[in-house]
Amino acid sequence: MRLEAGSITNAQEIAQIYQTAFPESVRFFFGSKKPARLNSLLTNSFGLVLLWGGQVLLARNWEHQVVGYCIYSKKPNPIWRNLSWQMLGSTLRMGGSVLISIRPSEVIRLAFNKLIMAVQAKRYWSPPPEKGRIVSIAVSPTVQGSGIGTQLLTAALQKLDKHSVFLNVRTKNQAGRRMYEGANFQYYGQTKDLLGEWLMMVRLSETTNPSHLDFP
Repeated sequence: MRLEAGSITNAQEIAQIYQTAFPESVRFFFGSKKPARLNSLLTNSFGLVLLWGGQVLLARNWEHQVVGYCIYSKKPNPIWRNLSWQMLGSTLRMGGSVLISIRPSEVIRLAFNKLIMAVQAKRYWSPPPEKGRIVSIAVSPTVQGSGIGTQLLTAALQKLDKHSVFLNVRTKNQAGRRMYEGANFQYYGQTKDLLGEWLMMVRLSETTNPSHLDFP
């Protein structure tokens, strides 16, 4: 197994890993969608994330198949300094594909889900401003438990070493919670959505002054 930097050209492989790693979410939000439309929707959605500043690390097995990914982001987003007509054209193309692939009822459910997460968010203490985030991390079920997620997370944190890094993890995801706790993430809040509870976590940068934080 090896890690490598990915790009927007890997969006379809990322979408496939996401579907196998998070079947509950896929069924809940897109349960009756035909596979071809689902693949198109997720591929273009991940493509937009990567086009607009998201960065990705991939894990490949010795057969060169993608078996895991970690998407992360930094702030400020440098994408605005490199804005081009080609980027805008790609945005319109992928955005149009998303609109064709998604039903109005699915848009409403996703938007309502985001609203619930925002309204239900509760902080135990106030972390520093967000400068880095683990957007999504997933490993194929065929290789889960082999340490690939930890390797991806470690590599992403090395890219974000000067930033406080934020993420959300499902309360019931015990393996994920242990992984993040082992990487020195700590809980600062909680929220919920249509599928259940989330815990909000942060890994403080080495330059963060604890006296500037609003601990309870």
